[in-house]
Amino acid sequence: MTDRKDRLFWFLDDSSEPLIDQESPHFREFQAVSEDFLRGYRRFVDLGFPPEAIGLAMLGATINMYSILEIQKDLPDLFRKLADKIEIEAKLQ
Repeated sequence: MTDRKDRLFWFLDDSSEPLIDQESPHFREFQAVSEDFLRGYRRFVDLGFPPEAIGLAMLGATINMYSILEIQKDLPDLFRKLADKIEIEAKLQ
């Protein structure tokens, strides 16, 4: 089986639902853009940057994007849901 960290959308893998609602696209519609985004950050991994710094930079970019789109009010709930999913998965392993 492929290691979770090798899969780009591990936290959405089991979802057949659209991203937000029934009119929203499925997350797979964004896969190519996300792969490009992650390849850019992969360069920092290859240069030996600390993983925590890379993760924080990626999170900062996400928060910035939410601010630019004026949807930052959605972040606390989204982070809670993702944190719950991560914690549940950790308990199952």
